[in-house]
Amino acid sequence: MPSTFLLFLTIATTVLSYLLSLVSTQTLQALIWQLATLIPGSSAAKQQATHRKLQREVLTLRGQLRATSSQDEFAKWAKLKRKEDKLLADFEKSKKALESHKSTHSTLASTSKRILTTGVKLVLQFYYLRTPVFHLPKGAVPGYIEWVLAFPKCPSGSVSVNVWMMAVGAVVELLGAAVAWVWASTVGREKVAPLEAKVEGEGEKEKAGKKDL
Repeated sequence: MPSTFLLFLTIATTVLSYLLSLVSTQTLQALIWQLATLIPGSSAAKQQATHRKLQREVLTLRGQLRATSSQDEFAKWAKLKRKEDKLLADFEKSKKALESHKSTHSTLASTSKRILTTGVKLVLQFYYLRTPVFHLPKGAVPGYIEWVLAFPKCPSGSVSVNVWMMAVGAVVELLGAAVAWVWASTVGREKVAPLEAKVEGEGEKEKAGKKDL
């Protein structure tokens, strides 16, 4: 009798792992950083707010400097210049702190992706090393195939978590490839059709022009 919980758990884990593998690490890093900055009071939100404030102040001050003559209003210009230099130093310091914080979140995103796509599956395979997902009818397959399906340590005549997850993974990848192909065929065709019509229209116009000549 199959273990319903184990069946569901392995399928859900494999599907989740596949979906996460489709998301690039850069996209995941950007998403985690964006979420971190949306949390009120978080260090990421505070650092980004400070950085943007300094950026606005630098731009405003540069506008004032451009509007001030270094010859006719030297005292005012020099004061603004000193203020700009200080702001630029603070801005660069804030930029480095922000980049360091982003780097930490990038590492977190990369590690999280590896854990969710590979680590969880390895833990399941180790934890349920001797637990069969389900049993096959007696004599349904030859003995050597029973050994393969039960690999590495499940009872003969059963299907191990390792083998089951490999099978589910193969099916999920095939389904994913089929969906991608259908999507590319339909959406891609919708984008190409207007272009083909435009080219055909231009060809007809060119032929008509030659006939007129």
